[in-house]
Amino acid sequence: MGEFKFMIIDDDRICRRMLSMIIEQEGLGEVVGELETGEMADMVVMQVRPDVVLVDLLLPGQDGVEVVAALKERGFTGAIVMISQVENKEMVAGAYQAGVDFYIHKPINRVEVVSVLQKVLANLRLTQSLAQVRNSLAALDWMVGNQQPERSSDRESGSKKMRRVLRDLGLAGEMGSRELNWLVEILREKEEEGRTPANLQLKELYQELQERYRQETGEEVDLGTLEQRIRRAVHEAMEHLAALGAEDYHDPLFEYYAPRFFDFNEVRAKLRGEKGKINLKKFIMALYDEVTHQ
Repeated sequence: MGEFKFMIIDDDRICRRMLSMIIEQEGLGEVVGELETGEMADMVVMQVRPDVVLVDLLLPGQDGVEVVAALKERGFTGAIVMISQVENKEMVAGAYQAGVDFYIHKPINRVEVVSVLQKVLANLRLTQSLAQVRNSLAALDWMVGNQQPERSSDRESGSKKMRRVLRDLGLAGEMGSRELNWLVEILREKEEEGRTPANLQLKELYQELQERYRQETGEEVDLGTLEQRIRRAVHEAMEHLAALGAEDYHDPLFEYYAPRFFDFNEVRAKLRGEKGKINLKKFIMALYDEVTHQ
């Protein structure tokens, strides 16, 4: 049984059969229902609650756009994929405006179907991950709110601000967060010595971090391991922000952190499902500036 549930709404029996076979043969999920008309389709979908609905544009009784509009009005939160051989740009635009997420052309092509549905499922997984993150943050906020209040101050302390920023970036308690915290402390010390943090080389910072690690833990660690931990943490931060942006492009955390901590073109590439490149120096300096000077 697949991880995701699909429903197919199409008056063409052969088309329904082909889509069902592709979905199950490719291990994309389970087809839990089929309909051959748009009439009452929204009611059936809301009862079955599939993750993905594939709906033909031209349906008897009620066309695909009307079905999509009815589903959105009922609060359907799953993904909707339109199927059609219609090439009319206005009709296609109307389908997207109604709430369609992706489009599959007729006649059915296995490669296109698999490619589109893989993107759909990737988006669903991102949405699920985001929901888990939000639930975790809500639980963390509740725990913090129920602790003894700290002595108030006009300015947020550096350590408290660091915890907040790491939480905003999805890195609270993650591997590499400790090393990032130490890097910020090292940069602050260098600035107090009269050095300009932006002029420091990463190699020098990693060497300082290596010594800090030995002092704090009593253990030795090579520079490559430290860099890998930091790189992994920065990648996780980008993925976290990309998940926020995929859910809501105007999410305040996404809008604030993405352009400051990363090359925004790389974040956009990540949103498209590509591999976004990271700039470690840019991220570290942005983190230092956010914690120390903002």
